[in-house]
Amino acid sequence: MRELLVCVAVLTFSLSLSAFSSPALSGNTTVNLSAIPLPCTLVEEIKGDTRCERTVFSWDLDIALKFRLSFEEKADLWLDATAGFAGFEHVIAGAQGYLGEVEVKPELWLAVPFESVVDVNHLPNSAIIPPGDMLFAAAQVQANWQMDGFRIQWTSVFQDLNFPNPGADFAPLHYGVQSQSFALGTLIKVSTTIAGGIGLSVQVGLGAEPGSFSVKGYSTSVRAEPGRLFATVSLSNITLVCPWCSVPEVPVDDIRLGLTFAIEPKGKTFLTLRGSITANIFDNVRVSTSFSLEVPDGIEWGGFSVSASTPLGSLNLHFDPEGEFESGTLNMSFRKQLNLGWTSGIFSARATATSEHGISSASASLSLNQGTFSSSYNLSYAYQSDRGLAFASFSLRFRINLNPLQVGVHFIFGRYGLGRFTVSTGYMF
Repeated sequence: MRELLVCVAVLTFSLSLSAFSSPALSGNTTVNLSAIPLPCTLVEEIKGDTRCERTVFSWDLDIALKFRLSFEEKADLWLDATAGFAGFEHVIAGAQGYLGEVEVKPELWLAVPFESVVDVNHLPNSAIIPPGDMLFAAAQVQANWQMDGFRIQWTSVFQDLNFPNPGADFAPLHYGVQSQSFALGTLIKVSTTIAGGIGLSVQVGLGAEPGSFSVKGYSTSVRAEPGRLFATVSLSNITLVCPWCSVPEVPVDDIRLGLTFAIEPKGKTFLTLRGSITANIFDNVRVSTSFSLEVPDGIEWGGFSVSASTPLGSLNLHFDPEGEFESGTLNMSFRKQLNLGWTSGIFSARATATSEHGISSASASLSLNQGTFSSSYNLSYAYQSDRGLAFASFSLRFRINLNPLQVGVHFIFGRYGLGRFTVSTGYMF
């Protein structure tokens, strides 16, 4: 089961040897120090949200280190590491280069197991799972190449199936080397364009599937899944000809069909066919529907949606398979470029109305730039079950670019006053 790990090491070493020349070093280092006010009042031993003039803060430190060595022969070696008050969170080492016409990207992951907790201040937090050792969590090799109009991506992963998800609770009180369990998987994607502009893509999973595998501060989109075996074939942008659709009162054109065939020999459903049909009506109205056919379960209709451009914004309506209205949204937006002479900037505003709540969200933002100094302001309102549309947050950010040094400060105010402030510094080279 260690073949992929050895392969990654060999590929990284080979790329570094093949590119052995005077490298160029680039990267950046950022340090963010954030503070969250703690509740300052008690009501029968329950901490309240009452605003106070003086308060105690809960602090968070984020340090990110990113380095890249670039060689003349189109090969790179890179390192990605993060740390905080609890120590190092992850160290990811990788390479990027070419073996012939194939672009190869090997990675090695080392990480400390974290879990999501509610701390003693009743705030969401991340805690190290004892003993807190830096563990080997995953290895990955991705190969990309193009050949005669085909785009091919091969991703092989070697992952610890038991490694704790940093965004979830982890019931055991300990996680070490003896708790690890590794699996190897491969996901292959092939895509091309065939006659008539039809898109064709094929995806094959051999012990792997699309999905998130994450450690604290880093993730990938391919996940090992032992025993998983599947293949999908997708056809998109298929033009349908409909002679009886040319009705003067209701002109219908640009009818498109998309199909996806999925085969999973070991799954509950052996064969699945999913499809979608879209068409234009009156030039600015788009109607779409979907269906799925599972063997042996049968066919299921997915209802239909209608979207249209209106003077107010984009209107979207959704109906169930029986034609009953389900929901509707209207997305409105405004954007204006500003040139005030002494400074320039952008003002934008957005609002969303739903059939259930009316105006469910609204926001306005302003960003200004003057030389090395920039600032941004954002005001947002959101629907709240107990108050309707109410104030959600106001944030302001200031940044000074003293190339190669960047310094900034960020304040976020919520319903109960200051929610967080962050002081950040960055060095880019």
